[in-house]
Amino acid sequence: MEPDDPVVVISGFSKAWAVMSECYNTGAVTIVQFDAMAALEKGEPFVRDMVKQYTGGRDMVMEMLGAHPRIEMLRPGGACYAFPRIRGIADSNRFAERLADEKKVGLAPGYTFGPGNEEYVRICFALSHDRLREALSRIVRFVDRYED
Repeated sequence: MEPDDPVVVISGFSKAWAVMSECYNTGAVTIVQFDAMAALEKGEPFVRDMVKQYTGGRDMVMEMLGAHPRIEMLRPGGACYAFPRIRGIADSNRFAERLADEKKVGLAPGYTFGPGNEEYVRICFALSHDRLREALSRIVRFVDRYED
């Protein structure tokens, strides 16, 4: 670069001069604003149904996995995920891949949630109870015979 080459600097005022601009020039698009209004005005029955669905799913996970001798887990207090430890797995990614290949059940390997989580998997229980029951049955059968 030569001393007289043109230079373009892209910056903003918000950091250097503490100008408050974000709240004036960014925000949710119009359709999302209308969706939010509908949710606030008419969404309580939906929220109650979802809480009931998730609570039932959580209870099913606890019942079907919680009694397994190789599975340790805490009862989820919120959200729609369980994070059980499956004793005896050394590679949660390999476990998840084999479960998907052999039993057609998807879950997230624990290693993606940080160091020390190789024996853990994350299970989402925000699906129909029929599908969840079948998936949990497949997981239990898989764990029963799984060796790393």
